[in-house]
Amino acid sequence: MLTAVWGAAFALMTVSTWLAIRFPSQDDWFNWVVPIALLVGAVKFTQRYPERYKARVL
Repeated sequence: MLTAVWGAAFALMTVSTWLAIRFPSQDDWFNWVVPIALLVGAVKFTQRYPERYKARVL
């Protein structure tokens, strides 16, 4: 699950970079805001998921 979340984050960051190239007027948004938000989300998920998984399994 963690690998899938990180893979999705990196894939979406790739799409965001493509959008920055496609829409130069929004490049700050697509090159900075979106990738940072995706990384923060993936880090938070990584921090919380193991404990939730353990609680669910036990």
